[in-house]
Amino acid sequence: MIIGLISFSFIAFSRIKAPDDVKIRLMDNHVVVETPLLLINLTYYGARVVNWIVKDVGVDLAAGVGYTDFLKRYPLWSWIPSEPWPGELCLAKFKVTPRKDHSQLEFRYFKTDEHDRRLAVYRVIKFYPDKYFIDVEEILVNRGKREITIEAYWNKSIGYSISWSTRIESGDVQAWKVGSRIGFGKIWPWTRIYGRVNWAAIYNDGSRVWIGIIPFNQTNSLWLESKSWGEEVRIEFPAITIRPGQ
Repeated sequence: MIIGLISFSFIAFSRIKAPDDVKIRLMDNHVVVETPLLLINLTYYGARVVNWIVKDVGVDLAAGVGYTDFLKRYPLWSWIPSEPWPGELCLAKFKVTPRKDHSQLEFRYFKTDEHDRRLAVYRVIKFYPDKYFIDVEEILVNRGKREITIEAYWNKSIGYSISWSTRIESGDVQAWKVGSRIGFGKIWPWTRIYGRVNWAAIYNDGSRVWIGIIPFNQTNSLWLESKSWGEEVRIEFPAITIRPGQ
C-alpha cells in the first residue's frame, strides 16, 4: 500500500528566489535538513518532524507539542490503529538513508508481531530547494506469509492514520476541507468528520503562517483535536488487508 501526502507550509506574504540547494546531515539522534527556505529536524523515533523553521519569518511550525505532551506527539505522527493508542510506530526507531541526489530521505522500520506477521513501513520524504512543502510517501509492505489487516479495533472503517500536531503560537486554529465542506476554528476537545479529505491545516493569524497535509489517496475521515498541548489534524485512511508480498 502506498499513501501519498504533501506536508506543506505557506507564508502568505513571502516570495523569494532560492538557489538549487538541499543539505542533509545525519546526526546521532536526529536528521537535519536545510534548504534556502526551511530548516527541518526529524527524529529517528517515528520518523517525525521535531522542528520546521521558516527562515524568512523565524517561526517554528512544529514547536511546542514535543515538549509539553508526554507522548511526544510530533508532527507526521503515524498510527496503525489495530494497535492500542498511540501504537508502535509513534516511538519506534526507524533507520534512515539519503536517496538519489540527497534531496530525499528514506525512513524504514520492520515490525513483527507474536503471530509472525511481518510489516515493512517506509517513509520517503522529498525536499525542494524553492518550495515551502515536502512530499511524503508512506509505503506498507507485507513481508510475511499471513495477511495483515490494518483497521481500528474500535472502528473498522479506519485504517492507517497520520497526523500533524503542533503549537505554533497562542491563537492557533484548525482549518480543513472535507468534500465540499470547509471548516475553520478550534475544535475542543475533538471530533471526527467522515469523507474525502482535501486538506487539513493548523493556522496562526498572529504569525500569518499555516501548515498542514494534503492527502493524495482516498481517505476515510478527518480527526480534529484541541488540547492544552496544542492542535492536531489527523488524516484517517480506509481499513485495508495486505496480502503476503503486497
